[in-house]
Amino acid sequence: MLYTVHGTKELAKTIVEAMEDRSAALVTNHVAICIGKNPHAAFDNALLPEHARCICSHNRLIRPHSLRKAL
Repeated sequence: MLYTVHGTKELAKTIVEAMEDRSAALVTNHVAICIGKNPHAAFDNALLPEHARCICSHNRLIRPHSLRKAL
């Protein structure tokens, strides 16, 4: 994981490199970036990281220490 400053060309280059063979990427302390063949496909690709985030958030509410042990 590289740290780059928000709004820089270096951050843009890092994201482009990360997206070479992927349809989604999580950018630490920023956002999830998703692409697709059309807007509908890009939206569908955005649902998976959001769903994973919801699962993790709910898991923390129910069992606050279980994620730390798994990682």
